[in-house]
Amino acid sequence: MSSEDVTPLKTLLVAYGNEYRGDDGLGQYILRHIGFPCDKVALYELTLEQAETIRDYQLVVFIDASIEGEAVQLRPLQRRDVSSPLSHHLPPEKLLHYIWLIYGKEPQAWLLSVRGYDFNFSDSLSPDAQANAEVATRVLEEFLERGSHLHMSPKYHFGDI
Repeated sequence: MSSEDVTPLKTLLVAYGNEYRGDDGLGQYILRHIGFPCDKVALYELTLEQAETIRDYQLVVFIDASIEGEAVQLRPLQRRDVSSPLSHHLPPEKLLHYIWLIYGKEPQAWLLSVRGYDFNFSDSLSPDAQANAEVATRVLEEFLERGSHLHMSPKYHFGDI
């Protein structure tokens, strides 16, 4: 079966973070630069209210800045009833868990984490974070073009690319 014979998945990209906290705006930056035709939403943070929207998608990719780890990491997510040390923070795994509990749906979900370095008040990315964002944009576009239904590694690391 060729890639032309495959029906594309109904896809949503969800970027979250604060664009006025420097590199915390990595997700929104990537969202603005993705050319793949799919639905996109930019949020300050994940909340339970997004469950109603996300439930209708087959594939959801969450995009967020990270304060540690690889420069770019794309990994699958599973619904889990996890708690966060931050009372206002809803992890994507918990949001997926709520979608399953409330609607009985379980979209395929991935997290694209992009390393940031400067989270001070600023409306621009640090040079290193911008370089990571460029790599992350290419990685995400390649992933979306290939289709998540193909045999793919459960975790991608792009540390020094």
